[in-house]
Amino acid sequence: MSIRSGPFIAFAAATTLAGGLVALAPAAVATSPQVTVVGGAAVPTHVPSTDQMTYTISIGDGAADSVVLRAYQPDGTKASPAVEVDGRRAPADTVDEVGNGLRIRLGTGADSAHGGTLDVGNHTVSFDTDVTALPKGSAAAYAAVVYAMGGGTVRVTSPRIPLALPDIVLTKPTGGGENRILPLGTGIDADFEAILSNSGGRSSAAALTISLPVGMKIDRGFGVYRDDQYRSEVDTGGTKLACRTVATHVVRCALGAVPAGTSALLDIPVQPTTAAHVGHVGTFAVNALSDNGLEANRGDNTVRGSVRFTGIAHLVVNIAPHRLRVTVGRIGRLVVSIHNAGPNPALKTLGIVAVRGAHFTVLRLRDNRTAAISHGKPVVLWKVGTIASGRTARAIVTVRARSAGRDELLVGTGSAAGDPPCEGVSPTRQCKAFAVARLVATRPAQRRAASHSATAVRTVTSMHRRAH
Repeated sequence: MSIRSGPFIAFAAATTLAGGLVALAPAAVATSPQVTVVGGAAVPTHVPSTDQMTYTISIGDGAADSVVLRAYQPDGTKASPAVEVDGRRAPADTVDEVGNGLRIRLGTGADSAHGGTLDVGNHTVSFDTDVTALPKGSAAAYAAVVYAMGGGTVRVTSPRIPLALPDIVLTKPTGGGENRILPLGTGIDADFEAILSNSGGRSSAAALTISLPVGMKIDRGFGVYRDDQYRSEVDTGGTKLACRTVATHVVRCALGAVPAGTSALLDIPVQPTTAAHVGHVGTFAVNALSDNGLEANRGDNTVRGSVRFTGIAHLVVNIAPHRLRVTVGRIGRLVVSIHNAGPNPALKTLGIVAVRGAHFTVLRLRDNRTAAISHGKPVVLWKVGTIASGRTARAIVTVRARSAGRDELLVGTGSAAGDPPCEGVSPTRQCKAFAVARLVATRPAQRRAASHSATAVRTVTSMHRRAH
């Protein structure tokens, strides 16, 4: 197969050898004012094997003189000195074995010391390589062409041609919730994260396959992201992947190239649907694999995540009274209620009671089980627990007036179950999980000084009359 790159031809081969399939290594291109060299090779998948290496030298504006190609091979492979140039066997005295590679003097008039002349056009150089050990990591082959120009020499080097199989790995980040079964309500996103890495050869194209259980979907509105700069201070958030549904509950996303040494963060938003069975655990699998299916080790290409479906709850908060008037230095009480108007239990319900302003403090919050003491702090957490469908949880909130003025008592709540009107950046008007009460602190009533003086005069007059 030939791959055309501009005016130059990049040659790469894919062939079936005894023992299995070999893969196509990506062709590579380098340029100079007059000469380019590109290369392609079959990636070995087993040992021992014999694979072919081919380089194409393109001569541009005019003939090149004293042309020599130096082929470099990685450990575990060794080039055969039987070389073909433009389909013909090269003379043995123009080929030298140097280490694992070759030094080949090319062109008309090539001799034992110097290369000859190559005319304008494309010239192919091919030879076999014996593979005794599978290349690992970033093992690659490449070639350099040296030719005479302007009284000196020019050296053109091809980019490296990876020969190692990709070794793509998916792992879960430490410190997150990926290794736990977390509750997830209908309509709520859970961002599952995985680390994509490659300790083998370059994968020119790979795919991410997400297998979902019944009752779960990918939130396409947010999208699946690949972030190769997640460890960088200039991280821009990554690239949104192109994903499509390829089968029932199976989504596939194009990862693009996965070079050797890759470390990227994958962000996968999963979301329960109304078909999720409340109380059941949903487990999904995430797999990354090269498009050609070749992989050094398939045992570490998949990670899994699990959530417990908690359904839908609709929490409604109420505060009574809606307006409380308290004299400075005294206390007042309000009743806070959280009602579940949804079809499913509201698991792990939590309430937040806070004062907005500086005139009141929350002394305590007491429900039928516990009392949360705030020690004068403006915020109290109410660990409500589970509220069954149609049931109401209540607590008494005690506040103290510190100084004259007006404040607000804010109460909000949430649970592990979904509450769709309250999800997202901007809750809708149907969200009832928040309530506000007005708090008014007034100064104590004081008697007027004139009244005290009149009383004193009357007392003195009365005493005077008795004395006479």
